[in-house]
Amino acid sequence: MVIWTGPTEAGLWNAATGQRVSAVPANDVAAAVAHVNANAASGPFTLAIDDDVSTSGSTLSGANANLTIVGIGEQREIRFINLANNQRLFTLNPPRAAVAP
Repeated sequence: MVIWTGPTEAGLWNAATGQRVSAVPANDVAAAVAHVNANAASGPFTLAIDDDVSTSGSTLSGANANLTIVGIGEQREIRFINLANNQRLFTLNPPRAAVAP
């Protein structure tokens, strides 16, 4: 059993193992979502950000994908930079997916 108390540095972490996913750059929301979609079965995952970030939006669509985003040290801001109509910061697919506060 792995006992993990949370991220110690910015990046994508596998919460099941407590290991950082080195293939995903720190503070890269889109890369983190892509990795979670492709590797949902090995999660859940936590994206720890240590700076305010900008993203053009992502779709979380992996079967049983589980991604938590946390700020390190303080509350962080995720800015949406795509101003096109009908665009979303995050799209959850399948529709039964939910965002927890």
